[in-house]
Amino acid sequence: MVLCWCVYQSVTVQAGAQTGDIITVQLGQTPGDAQNQPRSANGGDVYTVQISAGGPVNGVREASATQQITVGNTAKTKALATILKTKTAYDNAATSSLNDDLLTYGLSLRVEGSDVTNSGVTPAALAGTTISLDGAAHILVSDAIPANTVLNGTPTAPTGWRVVYTTTPTTTNAEAATWSYTAPSLSSVTRIGFVNDPSVVTSVGTGKTVSGFSIQVKASGI
Repeated sequence: MVLCWCVYQSVTVQAGAQTGDIITVQLGQTPGDAQNQPRSANGGDVYTVQISAGGPVNGVREASATQQITVGNTAKTKALATILKTKTAYDNAATSSLNDDLLTYGLSLRVEGSDVTNSGVTPAALAGTTISLDGAAHILVSDAIPANTVLNGTPTAPTGWRVVYTTTPTTTNAEAATWSYTAPSLSSVTRIGFVNDPSVVTSVGTGKTVSGFSIQVKASGI
């Protein structure tokens, strides 16, 4: 199973737009562009859909994002990053109980080398930004612990990257969460993150893919 969370939206500017006009584009509809929110069906939503019977275990969730651009501006140079998630292993511990099952996930970070948005963006290398960790700018790759599971053991990271942990609720955007290199109680971890060591990895260039991020969780409370 491979999950790729990418949404691209093209916008056509009307001929009557004047230089200096601000164009706003919103995809989805949540207060303050909050992420991973319980869905409120009010039109224009971007939300999860569960194909199998029963519905998502944490309910239908929605998110949104808003961007603005000024007419007449030169197209921006941006890093276009894609996160790939794959189930790499499964162990049922040779029992019929689900509470001892182990799931291992692998993550990869791909920085696009072409404008996959078709919006005139010039692709750039992915660089770090300041998060609540150690005061340095970092590239953050993160994933939430799935519902009805807990972190099992220490995640693994490729060379030049370090594992970080947060207990901040997933209703807070990952970049706004409080992160730590020190693992808390595994059952309290809400997200796992991987950050670059700036002395080893300064950026991820266009057309490059970084793989080797791995997280194992154990089923719980099923």
